[in-house]
Amino acid sequence: MTQRFVSLKSLEMAILGAVAFVTSGALVRFVSSNDADLVTTGDVRFEIILALCYAAVLLIFLFHLVPGFRATFYTPATPALLILACSSALWAELPGLVLRRAAGLAGATLFGVVLASRLTFAEQLLLLRRVLRVIAFLSLAAWVLGLLFGVHLVTGSSTAAEGIWSSDAGGPWRGIFNHKNVLGSAVALALLAEWHIPAGAVAARASKAVWMCAYAALLALSNSITSAVTLVLTIVVMYAIKSFRGRYGLVLPAGLVAMLF
Repeated sequence: MTQRFVSLKSLEMAILGAVAFVTSGALVRFVSSNDADLVTTGDVRFEIILALCYAAVLLIFLFHLVPGFRATFYTPATPALLILACSSALWAELPGLVLRRAAGLAGATLFGVVLASRLTFAEQLLLLRRVLRVIAFLSLAAWVLGLLFGVHLVTGSSTAAEGIWSSDAGGPWRGIFNHKNVLGSAVALALLAEWHIPAGAVAARASKAVWMCAYAALLALSNSITSAVTLVLTIVVMYAIKSFRGRYGLVLPAGLVAMLF
C-alpha cells in the first residue's frame, strides 16, 4: 500500500488557512489595479483569486456533504439571510453590484460553515494563530526589505507611481494591508488568540512571548487607536465575565452588553 505523505485533514487545514489569509485582505494591496474602485466596480484579479479560494472550499464542503449540511441548517437564519441577500438584487438600483457582493457573501458563509463542520474550536484557534503569525511575519519582512531596497513598504501613505510603496518613513504602519487600521485589527486579534492558546513546554512559552511582543510592536506602529481600545475593552470584559459569572449569573453579561449601547 502506498503511504500518504500528507493526510486529508492536513491538506484541508492548509487550504482553509490560505483562504483565511486571502480573505483577511492581505493581498489586495499587491494584486489589485491602481485604478480599480474596490467599493463599486471591484477588482478582477482579486475576485479571481477569491473565486479560486471559494471553489476549493466548495470542494471540501462537497467531500463532507452530510456534516456540511448539518452545520448549514443548524442555524436556519444563516441560509435565510443568504437567500435574502441574493434576492435583494431584484429591487436594488445596482443589481450587478448586489449580485457580486452576494456571491462574496455566499463564499464567506460557506467558508464559515466548513470551518464549523470540519474543525473543532481548538483547531480553529490554532489555524487562526498560524494565519496571523504569517501576516505579522510578512509585515515585518516588508519592513526589512524596505530597508534593503530603500523604500518604505509598511507606512501608511502611498505616493509612488505604482500606488503600493510610500516615501513617508514616519507614517503609521499598514504592513501588507491597505490601511493601518486593518493591520491594527489583525494584530489585536492575534494578541487575543495567542493569549487564549495554552503553551506547555518552555520553548512554546518562549515562542508565545516573542510573538506577543511582535504583535504589540506592530499594534503600536500601526497607530490604530480603535484596535488598541477594542483590545483593552475585550480583555476587561472577558475577565469580568470570567471572574463574576458564577456569582452574578446573567446579570453581569447583560449589564456589560447594555453599557455598549
